[in-house]
Amino acid sequence: MAVLPANAQFPPQGLIDNLRAQTGATGLYAVRLGDRFDAGVDPA
Repeated sequence: MAVLPANAQFPPQGLIDNLRAQTGATGLYAVRLGDRFDAGVDPA
């Protein structure tokens, strides 16, 4: 889970894919970006 400020450093387009690439961890991602929420999961 990540809670991030809504600013230019964290653009919403492709954010979950970018987090996955930077951490190198597959699984479930939940992101609160400013007042937005999104989630994504890798296929099993």
